[in-house]
Amino acid sequence: MKRTSVNAIAVVIILGWLHIPEASSALETAQQVSSDYPSDSRFITIQLPLIAKATFLFDRFEGVSYQLVSMEEGGLAWQPVLKLPNILDTNQSIGKVNYMCFFSGLASRFTFLVNLRSGATWQLCEDEKVRLFWNPVYITTAP
Repeated sequence: MKRTSVNAIAVVIILGWLHIPEASSALETAQQVSSDYPSDSRFITIQLPLIAKATFLFDRFEGVSYQLVSMEEGGLAWQPVLKLPNILDTNQSIGKVNYMCFFSGLASRFTFLVNLRSGATWQLCEDEKVRLFWNPVYITTAP
């Protein structure tokens, strides 16, 4: 293909993006908003950038999380989020931060819980009843 053809195609694509607001907004990611907390804090509250219902109380020592839910009788409660077993989940230091959560800002499926000492990883998933749970992600040995 000639260079002028490639340039023409690039111009058409750029002009298309400029005139379609939905297309350019699709590339935007959610604004990260967080609270400061001491680096050695055991409990922190976190929220997925795109999903308000995914507000959690997170125990960074034990890797346990609780979702903020509305109770039928009114008010709010912290409901435990199931974390399926991961054979790599070892090597925890007592009384220290062992876990972290990663939020990409692109989609909830890119939310991960990681054991900082062993590398054990879980992905935040939903079951058919729309309940959240942590599903293990394993490390492969393939190159």
